[in-house]
Amino acid sequence: MRSELDVLLDKIDDPILRADIRSQVERLRAKRTFGLVFESHLPERVRLPEHPIRVGVKVACRDNPDSPAFEVLVTEGAEL
Repeated sequence: MRSELDVLLDKIDDPILRADIRSQVERLRAKRTFGLVFESHLPERVRLPEHPIRVGVKVACRDNPDSPAFEVLVTEGAEL
């Protein structure tokens, strides 16, 4: 299946210009991934000071913005 861009490229009369543009289009296509996920991203962190801390949630040190995330395994007063 040809894209509309390929059809338009075929309409360019100058073979050198057509080849140069096609080459650049192919370079762009090689950099782009298509599918359900269009762009990669880093997981986001959101401060939720009123959110209760429970077993299984991820937490980080509030005073250190570079703190790694830790999973809560047990809370004070909880039975093991």
